[in-house]
Amino acid sequence: MWWEMNLKYATSAVLLVLLFACGGNNEANKVREQLMNAREQLELLESNKDGNPDVRAFIDESRHKLSEADLKLIEDDTSGARELVDHVLKDLERLRRGEDVRIKGKIGFGASSGLVRVDRGLGMEQWTPEIKPEPGMTIETGVRSSIHLNLAAGSRMMIGSSSRVHIDRVQGEHLNLSVDEGLVVVNHRGGSTEVAFRDHKFKLDPPATMEIASSDSSHGDYVSIQSGRAEWVGGGITGTLSSNQSLTWDGDGRVLVDLPSAPILDAPVGNQSFPATSVESPVNVKFDWHIRQPVPSYQIQVANTNRFEEIIKDTVLPDNSLQVELTAGVYFWRVRAISDSGIPGTFSPISQVRVEVAQSGTTSTSDGPKIYDTQIEIIADTAIVKGRSVKDAVISVNGVKAVMNMDGTFSVIVNFKRAGTQWVEIIARDSRGRETISRHKVEVEY
Repeated sequence: MWWEMNLKYATSAVLLVLLFACGGNNEANKVREQLMNAREQLELLESNKDGNPDVRAFIDESRHKLSEADLKLIEDDTSGARELVDHVLKDLERLRRGEDVRIKGKIGFGASSGLVRVDRGLGMEQWTPEIKPEPGMTIETGVRSSIHLNLAAGSRMMIGSSSRVHIDRVQGEHLNLSVDEGLVVVNHRGGSTEVAFRDHKFKLDPPATMEIASSDSSHGDYVSIQSGRAEWVGGGITGTLSSNQSLTWDGDGRVLVDLPSAPILDAPVGNQSFPATSVESPVNVKFDWHIRQPVPSYQIQVANTNRFEEIIKDTVLPDNSLQVELTAGVYFWRVRAISDSGIPGTFSPISQVRVEVAQSGTTSTSDGPKIYDTQIEIIADTAIVKGRSVKDAVISVNGVKAVMNMDGTFSVIVNFKRAGTQWVEIIARDSRGRETISRHKVEVEY
C-alpha cells in the first residue's frame, strides 16, 4: 500500500555516511560512497529478481567483490578498492541495459533507493540522517528512503518514502510546512506546528500525533489524528480533528471519518523468546492480535528498532494473525486497524520479541575444518572478522563468504541490521561437506 513505510535502506545509507564522514581522505570517501551505491543497487536487484538463479549468482559474486573492497579500504588500498567497486558498477550497468551475456533480457531495478534530496534553493543534494529545518527548504525522498527530523520542543517528524515536503517558516518553536505528496507523521510535543495540505491548514495542539498521506491521485488523501487534536481551516470552513478521526478527500469531496481504535496484541508479548538453531536459520513466529470492532483489514509492522526506522515486514491483511520468518535478533512489532474507507487508525502499543541461538562455542561434524585465532572487531554496525583454518576450507560469516588466503588465513566484513546483543557465526566447510561452526556473542552500539 502507498502509505507503507520502508526505512531500512535509508537508515543503512545514513549510518555508512556517518561511519566514514569523519575520517579518511577524499578519494577513499568517494570510493565508499560508490560502494554504498553499488550495495543499494544490489538490494533493489535482489527484490526484483523473481527467483532467477543467474541473477542470484550475479548478486552473490558482486557482494563478494564489495566485501573485498571493504577490506582494501581498511588496509588503505584505495586504488584496489576503487577497481573492485568500478567493476561491480559497470557490471550492474551492463545488466541494466540487457548486455550481460549470462542473463537473458533486461532486469528491472525499480526506482532509485536510499536517497534523500535536500534543496535549499541552491540546487544542493545530500545524504543526512538529521536535517535541521530551514525556511525555504524542500525535502524529497526516494522510493526506498525516509528521514527523521528533530523539531523544536522535543517534537519529531518522519517523512516517508516517495514524499515531498516544503518548510515554509521556522521561528523559535514555531514551524509551518507544506506536504506536497507522500507520507508524513508529526509527533508534536510543544511549541506550534502548522501543516498545510490540499488548501487546508492544520494547527496541532500538543501533545498530538498527526499522519498526512497523499497518493499519486487525489483519491484517498487524508489527514488523521492518532492522538491529541488539531484545529483546521479550509474552503471557508473551520473544524476540529480529535483522536482517532480523519479528514479525507474522495475526488472533490471532503469527509470526516471516525477511525478504529488500536488493536490489542495477544502474542508474542512480554519480550517472549524463540529458539533458533543458528544465526542464519529462520524461525516461524506467529503474531496474533484482536480488536473489539469489526474491521476489513489490518496493517502489521515488524522492525529492528522500536522507532520503526528499519521495518522488515509491513503487510496489510484481512486476518488477525500472521506468521513471519525471523532470524536471530531482537524485534519490535505493532498493528493498526484499517477503516472501511481505507484509512488506517492508531497503532497498538509496541511489543518486543527475541529470537536467540544456542550459547557461544564451537560445534563440529566429524573431522570438520578447525577454526583458529579468531579475531572480531566491532566498528559501529560492522564486524571485521579474521581467523585461520585449513587453506582449502570455505569460510562464511553470517552467510557472507570470507576472503581466503593461501596460508589459510581469512577475513570478512559483515554488517548488522540493529544495535544490541548480536551473534557472529563462522562456518568452515570442506569439499566433502564436513563443517565446523563457531558462534560468538558480540555487543553492537551505534
